[in-house]
Amino acid sequence: MKKIMTALCSAFVVGAMFVCTIRVSASCTRGYDTATLSVKANPSIFSAASATGKVTRCDCSPVNNELSVFIRIQYNSGGFYYWYPTTEGTYYFLRQYNVDQTEKKIDCPARLGTINYAEAIFPVRCGSNPVTNVVQEWGAH
Repeated sequence: MKKIMTALCSAFVVGAMFVCTIRVSASCTRGYDTATLSVKANPSIFSAASATGKVTRCDCSPVNNELSVFIRIQYNSGGFYYWYPTTEGTYYFLRQYNVDQTEKKIDCPARLGTINYAEAIFPVRCGSNPVTNVVQEWGAH
């Protein structure tokens, strides 16, 4: 009787490990759960216009990821358009490993400037899967 119970318990544990392994690898192929770009286009009396990129992790367990946010804006100040960072095609970025989320916010450098375009690129990876690039854009440039 003891041998039968041991065999059943062993089969259950092996089966549970197999199901968990399949679930984790299947659920993390995308590398992230959400990737969002939010923009406050107009300044207020209390704060400058700003853009924020945020990416959250997939449900990998244990957490084994790389979450990055690359972000840039184009803004209007005094009737002229400017990129921030100042060279078109460059970005401010934040890259983190083994975290629940990564978030990068940039404020418009001109106190009264208004944002007319924002772009965020989210290079993300979960486990040994390849990096996935997610792109979010707001407005027109």
